[in-house]
Amino acid sequence: MKDQVSTKAEKDAVLAATIVKGLGGLGNITDVDNCITRLRVEVKNGSLVDEDVLKWANPVGIVTSGRGVQVIYGPRATAVANALRAYLQNPVEVDLDASQAAAAEVSAAPARVPTVVRAPLAGEVIPLSAVEDKAFAAGMVGPGLAIRPTRTASQLLVSPVDGEVILVFRTKHAIGIKSDTGVELLVHVGLDTVKLKGEGFETLVEKGDIVQAGTPLMRFDPAIIEAAGYKLTTPIIVTNATKVGDPLPVAGDIVKQGNGLFVVL
Repeated sequence: MKDQVSTKAEKDAVLAATIVKGLGGLGNITDVDNCITRLRVEVKNGSLVDEDVLKWANPVGIVTSGRGVQVIYGPRATAVANALRAYLQNPVEVDLDASQAAAAEVSAAPARVPTVVRAPLAGEVIPLSAVEDKAFAAGMVGPGLAIRPTRTASQLLVSPVDGEVILVFRTKHAIGIKSDTGVELLVHVGLDTVKLKGEGFETLVEKGDIVQAGTPLMRFDPAIIEAAGYKLTTPIIVTNATKVGDPLPVAGDIVKQGNGLFVVL
């Protein structure tokens, strides 16, 4: 391996090798999955997981529970999971001293004017700390607010800003948007709804689509989600807050769809 990690393939290999080492080695990993924000890994022996080593791979958070490990990356999670799967299929020897160069930074232009982020659906506004998910509640994915949607037979989710769709997750439950002012947002409908594998969701946009605030993004069926045992709580997250600033809440306890939720100054 070269002294300096220079290509994307080399960076991916170093990143994956670091994660594997942190998870206790190749022989300790039994399953790798991911949702839009995190790796979900099952290991044989949880005591072999080394969170200090996992931190070399620059996640934004780590949640462990017995044999289950969640490594939080925000919208980068799918790319990281693909790098890890490729490495598991074809392990190569890498220089882990170069691991800090493996995590690509998320680039975005700083917001030059205040960005009003509007409620993508109506409901009760709650702080992230009240969300029934450790990663969201601890702010590992990023700062923001969550909405417990008003219950209807079917629900329409609309864009909270003018901008571009930058991510539509394969299981349709989450969408990423970059505003015209450079604020990157993740709207995640429900908790652990990745496990529904798209059932109960219909996306109405594709990656690359240009949208305005109020443009329909997806439909979802609350009855299907709740019948499967999942909560409808919907976090709206600023994923590049380190570049554009933290959101300032402007909504009250209840918000109507399309009204102001928070502002990024």
